[in-house]
Amino acid sequence: MKPQTLLACVQAYDKLIGTKYIIHLGRGGKHAIFSVTIEKEDCHHLMGIHYLRDIEDRSNRSKIFDRLMSEPHYRERLASSTQWTDELENCVACTTVLEQILDDNNTIYRYNPKRLYFYSQITAEYLLAQSNYKITPVYASDIYLFIDKCDDSETSNRFCKSIFPKRGHDFTEYQAKWTLLYSMYCGKLDESIEYFTDAKNMFDDLGLRDEAMKNQEYIDLVQQAIDGDAIPGGFSLEHFSPE
Repeated sequence: MKPQTLLACVQAYDKLIGTKYIIHLGRGGKHAIFSVTIEKEDCHHLMGIHYLRDIEDRSNRSKIFDRLMSEPHYRERLASSTQWTDELENCVACTTVLEQILDDNNTIYRYNPKRLYFYSQITAEYLLAQSNYKITPVYASDIYLFIDKCDDSETSNRFCKSIFPKRGHDFTEYQAKWTLLYSMYCGKLDESIEYFTDAKNMFDDLGLRDEAMKNQEYIDLVQQAIDGDAIPGGFSLEHFSPE
């Protein structure tokens, strides 16, 4: 991979750092609400840099991202790895469309690797699948984005774990498909726009305030997702289901 291509992908990810999304899913009377936050320490694994095993770097993941952003010689060193493959380069390239996938996606699966008809070491909680997405001007493919719990599993926070184009096997087959009720971009802490810290303000922006006010339990659960607190699984919302 060319060092300048690697830099372009890292810069695209850098623009998203600190971004938070609130995602609300529903299936068979059950609902799930969680937040997805983009952090720089997750870029290393998301891009697949950890597969370059001939380039040893014992730095923590945040430090690796900082070096990718600021040190040309470090990017050249990674680019010189003998373990680059076309598949790995495509994984890195997918990070340039991460924002569009989170904004546009409406197909989400509750991922269970035991349901796969093939072996995979990938573990995650959710799978976002985007069909025929243009990764580069000359290359389009279905894209898989895996979302998993953060190390502290007692919170509602999730992170983007892996992203890559479809390469033969279908990861969505036999997985439980959930309906995306809404995906709300909450902003970034360092942006001039309002960063949503209050659930009621968020529903104002969605145009759902009147309906949401009918169910205080729902307001409280969304507030928990914004705050990153734990949310009970499988709760029922019989009186409120946003279109």
